[in-house]
Amino acid sequence: MNSNFKFFKISYFMLFFGVAAYYPILGKYYKELGFSGTQIGILFSAATFITMLVQPLWGAICKKLGNCKSSFIVIHIAIIFIALFLPFIKNYWLLLIVMSIHFIFQCGLFPLLDTMIYKDIYDFGKIRLWGSIGFASMVLFSGRLAEILGISNMFFIYSFLMIISLYVGTKIQETASIKISADKKSSGKLFTKDYITFLTIGFFTMGAFTTGGQYFSILFSDIGGSMTAFGITYFFIAISEVPFLKVSQKIVKKYGAEKLIFVSGLLVLGRFGLNGLAKDYRIILYTSIFMGSFIGLSLPAAAVFLKEKVSSENRAMAVTIYSAIGSGLGPMIFQFSGGIIYEHTNISILYLVLCVLILIGIGFSWKLIKNNQISKISSH
Repeated sequence: MNSNFKFFKISYFMLFFGVAAYYPILGKYYKELGFSGTQIGILFSAATFITMLVQPLWGAICKKLGNCKSSFIVIHIAIIFIALFLPFIKNYWLLLIVMSIHFIFQCGLFPLLDTMIYKDIYDFGKIRLWGSIGFASMVLFSGRLAEILGISNMFFIYSFLMIISLYVGTKIQETASIKISADKKSSGKLFTKDYITFLTIGFFTMGAFTTGGQYFSILFSDIGGSMTAFGITYFFIAISEVPFLKVSQKIVKKYGAEKLIFVSGLLVLGRFGLNGLAKDYRIILYTSIFMGSFIGLSLPAAAVFLKEKVSSENRAMAVTIYSAIGSGLGPMIFQFSGGIIYEHTNISILYLVLCVLILIGIGFSWKLIKNNQISKISSH
């Protein structure tokens, strides 16, 4: 095992450790600044609109340069400086602009790291679980730290942790260059029927899941939870991903990526249904350990799907497009409309609406299973 495996694990740990300093409590922060539900929805959806537009560009830059590491380093440097300004911004429109600039850079971090991992033959789940450990390690204390220091000061901690993450990133060695295909039609081969269905699942299921995650701090506080209890809850959510990520590769090999994508959709549907019906934060706290099953199964399954269905020269683009759809287009639409729903009804209704969107994603994941079965019969 070479040193790259070690640095990939540390890099994932540090990235999630840093992001957990501010991201889970961002909705609560916006609410404390006095912004309305619609304004919060715009802030969330603007960030994801930027993600949708810019994330594929990071993939294209990565493909053009033949490496991802240089872009990975530039992104870190930009985030370190932008985060230092965020605590001082209280004006809504100025914050909207600066947060949008911030997400221009942050949206490229994880897809570029994923792409560097995909270029090596590693068990993705065993690397990704260190991200869950990092997220859990920080979020256990971030709620309490936010109560003591103030939520705005968590951006300083975020900036400092990104400096450490930058150092770790410089240690990664890309062992193989991304091959740039001379075939002008190679990019067209990416958009197969299965890949388009996969993107549709990402739009609905990942889009709804991401939206629910961003409104989670508001849900938790609205049903009586403190920031300290929120941190403990998020710790159990994040740490519960680890055992699933640990064994995900074996499960994917046994049952196939398509079936795991379907099952993970059912799991998040159950969880969001509980969130929508819960009237006491302790119900969410006591059942939080089951939430990690979705991430623990869906992300490794998606990684295997992309490895099996997408050619190596198109993989960087495939990863960034999927991230842009699942973390960009879907959340952009759902977060904006979610803010309006929250303002005119309540946070519980929003989570029940998200359940409907997840159900649609589950329907497409079932179609993906059927397509895979048909293709296996045809090949025989």
